[in-house]
Amino acid sequence: MKYFTQQDFSKIKNHIIIIDIDGTLTASNKSHVSKTAIKQIAQLKKHNEVYICSNKMAPHRNELVAKTVKAKSLQTRYKKPSKKVMRFVKNPKKKPILVIGDKYWTDGRFANQIKGEFLKVKRVELPTDLFAIKLIHKFDDFISKIFEK
Repeated sequence: MKYFTQQDFSKIKNHIIIIDIDGTLTASNKSHVSKTAIKQIAQLKKHNEVYICSNKMAPHRNELVAKTVKAKSLQTRYKKPSKKVMRFVKNPKKKPILVIGDKYWTDGRFANQIKGEFLKVKRVELPTDLFAIKLIHKFDDFISKIFEK
């Protein structure tokens, strides 16, 4: 499994792409996005419509990340995996949807709920992540091994 920054997105065209923030673009609760991740999103935006989405209720941080990567932010009271998040995505041409994230429990199930594809990426983590965050990651890793077979 590769990090978001290591993926080859050159063949993805004409999709709606929803990218998770925490663990995918940044470490949990952080707002710094690497230059490599910004370039990856720019490449995706050439041929796709790109949104970023976080389950963290941190609208200022989420908007900062959206501005940094120059993508649309899905600011909604709904959280992944609820398909109600899609109420905020314009898709009149019914383009295929790709969800990119680090967690099966939220991002993978969300992709399943909306009949989209899921690309699981290697999680961005820090040694200083809270114990609760590390526990959630371990739970998600266990669940994803069960359901991704």
